[in-house]
Amino acid sequence: TREHISGCLSMDADTFDLLLPKTNGRLNQPSLATFHRWVVFSRCLGLSVKESLMFLGLAGVADPFDSMDTTHDLIRVLDRLKQSGTSLATLDYILNPALDSSKGLRDESYAQKIRMIRQAAAGLQSKIKETEDAGEDSLKMLLSMLEPFEKEPVLDRLYQVLDGTWGGSQAEVTAFFQTYLAPFVSDPDELFSVLAYTAPVSASERVLRKNYLQKELVRYITLTTVKEVVAVSFNISPAQSGLLLNQLSLNPGAVCLANILLSPRLFEKDGEGSYVHTIDPAGLGDLFRAMKMIHKASVLILSLKMDTKE
Repeated sequence: TREHISGCLSMDADTFDLLLPKTNGRLNQPSLATFHRWVVFSRCLGLSVKESLMFLGLAGVADPFDSMDTTHDLIRVLDRLKQSGTSLATLDYILNPALDSSKGLRDESYAQKIRMIRQAAAGLQSKIKETEDAGEDSLKMLLSMLEPFEKEPVLDRLYQVLDGTWGGSQAEVTAFFQTYLAPFVSDPDELFSVLAYTAPVSASERVLRKNYLQKELVRYITLTTVKEVVAVSFNISPAQSGLLLNQLSLNPGAVCLANILLSPRLFEKDGEGSYVHTIDPAGLGDLFRAMKMIHKASVLILSLKMDTKE
């Protein structure tokens, strides 16, 4: 009987199994009509029955035969989807967990990208240590990596700010902060609070001011590396990479993905200098989830050929 029904409707065994739960489980006219209706419906859409069920799941429609309006709406949505060039498999991967999706990446692929971030941060810290061991100024070394401070007058002015010796007006100091420092710190308000001065600062205050700025620059340079890793790994532009990192979060109201990928847990070491947390989903689950979210967003960007504004 199974073979006869499948043969009459040109169904394979997998399609039969997918549609059987939609029948009343009996060999009667309503069940045969259900098989026939779904097969014809799928063929009219230009999809397999499996693809039709996937499409309906993505559209949130349980019964495409509920009304003519429902059927027409589904056809219009599918037409727009086909025009976009986005496949059902791609859309399913983007919108659902789809752990076995062919569009997804293996955990090892995400681990490799996370490892690149850890190695870049370690390399920067090593460079800072080498500079300090040589008796040189590590802050100046970091500043040399940023274009605005390649100009000697700007660099000199910054050190005057750190010392509290620049006699510029409050408006000039504010303009300097906004132009040369604000782009490199996580919180501009904190920048103005920490580096504000009305007179030359003490030696201990200068250390605090310098340490604050160095910490912010390390974060900025490391984040720049993260943006580059994401852009190159997922074939999107650096601007799109930065947008995803700064605007997306794992949960509404939670920290952005950039902060997750710069989690202290990734860089934490024990007393012997070994990393505390292994790069795997068990030890750094949020980082893997962040990478997967970025990959899904990147797939969507590439599928729809979106630019940064879109």
